[in-house]
Amino acid sequence: MAWLVLNQVGQLTERQFILLGEQHHQARHDALTGLFNRKAFMHRLELAIAEAQDEDASLAVLLLDLDRFKTINDSLGHGVGDLLLIEVAERLRRHVRAADTVARLSGDEFVVLLPSATEQDVPSIAAKLLDALSAPYALGDRELRTTPSIGISLCPRDADSADNLLKFADTAMYAAKAQGGCCFLDFKPEMNHAATERLRIEYRLREALEQKAFVLNFQPKVDMRGQLTGLEALIRWANPDDIPIEPQEFIAIAEESSLIDEIGDWVIREVCRHLREWLDSGIRPPRVAINLSSRQLRQTNLAHKVARILNQAAVASDLLEFEITETAAMENTLTAAQRLRELGALGVTLSIDDFGSGYSSLSHLRSLPLDALKIDRSFVRDIATDANDLAIARGTIALAHGLGLRVVAEGVETVAQWKLLRELGCDEAQGFLIARPARAETLGDLIRAGRIAIPAAA
Repeated sequence: MAWLVLNQVGQLTERQFILLGEQHHQARHDALTGLFNRKAFMHRLELAIAEAQDEDASLAVLLLDLDRFKTINDSLGHGVGDLLLIEVAERLRRHVRAADTVARLSGDEFVVLLPSATEQDVPSIAAKLLDALSAPYALGDRELRTTPSIGISLCPRDADSADNLLKFADTAMYAAKAQGGCCFLDFKPEMNHAATERLRIEYRLREALEQKAFVLNFQPKVDMRGQLTGLEALIRWANPDDIPIEPQEFIAIAEESSLIDEIGDWVIREVCRHLREWLDSGIRPPRVAINLSSRQLRQTNLAHKVARILNQAAVASDLLEFEITETAAMENTLTAAQRLRELGALGVTLSIDDFGSGYSSLSHLRSLPLDALKIDRSFVRDIATDANDLAIARGTIALAHGLGLRVVAEGVETVAQWKLLRELGCDEAQGFLIARPARAETLGDLIRAGRIAIPAAA
């Protein structure tokens, strides 16, 4: 048998040896980046664990996921996304040691194996990779920016099996993403509970959509004389035990999954339904604002969908306003501008929400077809006691008016805040001082009156 095998091998041509070598390489490497693939990485990790156990040493696994990569891929195309992944792979190669292993697991997910790494070594290595991957990427005539979220697990501290080490690094990576990304976190056992809770909420969100368990509240907006100028639609969700789940908690999870698309569509339909009901009862409602997520802003059929819902409800477009956060607008200004132009062509009003929280300037937003700007509540909160926040509010109002934008202050809760905003020339305000969010069926009398008595207005 040995003679037969050797005889066959001897008859192989050089070309056949090359093909065999290529097939072996392809089976173990990622076709796009040339890095090891998942299968090869897991094999190396198992060997490294066995070696670490024999030598009573430790090792680390760093799992990296690119923040907002899907936005780049969706808006600029898969070709640009692939070029970015190739450059990320090159930077990883350049910034690890010769003994380290780098692999691409899938999509924009990479992993680094650090053999013989101690708990004290890892933070500096992770910080170096974070800095390297956060630097701008020059791809053709474009300069792109992305950052990594990095999760870290150690053997034997966290686990002594390849599957668990990778799973725990993945859990830590999602915890880093939940903190806003662009950071690295060590795995902690309590993260397992957080990950389990996230999956539970995602599952219950799907149930809530099917069972129509969401409701809308509406918070009034007024001008600085107390005249009602609009309402903001705010989604609420109560579980079967009537214990409310905070919107910031479930909206973030909905955005990470694809559920925000369905929830967003439901909100638009429900707002139009309430507008129709008010009109049918002889009430002329004010404009109602709806928050758009960054995912919705990337939908190529968004304007068509809104037009269809307005038509089905027989509601005029000037009764709708769409608010997008500053962060969503700046993810890709070209895509945001296109979607907003399409919406604006329908006749709806458009505004930037939470302005100031994304640290961009009004000059960055000049290309967007906006009608209004909302000052973030974090600047309104201390406006009466913090000179810096007062200066920010004053400058923002002046610059917005210079660009022809209406200015709305959100989170107004005290008479002192109201008076200062009125002196600064703010156009509108909303917050607990004016009115708390309420169900549509309780707002009929307020809408008919068209104004709210505000203690500060006197």
